[in-house]
Amino acid sequence: MKSLGILFFVLLGVIVGAWLWPEDQQLSSIISPTPTPPEVSPSVSVTPSPTSASPTSTSPAQSATPEASKNYTITIRSSGVSPQELTIRPGDSVTFVNESAEGAWPASDPHPSHTLCPFFDADKRMAIGETYSVTFPRAQTCSFHNHTNPSSAFKGVIRVQ
Repeated sequence: MKSLGILFFVLLGVIVGAWLWPEDQQLSSIISPTPTPPEVSPSVSVTPSPTSASPTSTSPAQSATPEASKNYTITIRSSGVSPQELTIRPGDSVTFVNESAEGAWPASDPHPSHTLCPFFDADKRMAIGETYSVTFPRAQTCSFHNHTNPSSAFKGVIRVQ
């Protein structure tokens, strides 16, 4: 009986605390406050440089900056996928484009559990013209297959280095 009384007062405290908590106050800012960014002088202006399709030369100071993530495309056809092997960097994305009338479901090996790279699973059959994109967060090798027809020519490997 004593533990029920304690439980009652704990629940009462939670309810009253939630009722009194300011609506605009976020709990995450109380738990882990974010630092205030330093003030920037009004005379400082940052303008993004225009992007171009052709590569530009970089100075040694710029080469130390990490490259922006890239997006690669793998095309799904009745005869298989193209390219079958792809080497990318962590943070890069791969978009699967279905040009096969049969439908496709890209997923990591092994079939049917997809545990090699569990984040890599379209989780549904793609119709013709549909796309599925996946970002690879870390260095690893992810072989893949068509979940709806694992014995088909739709197989490949993505190496993240």
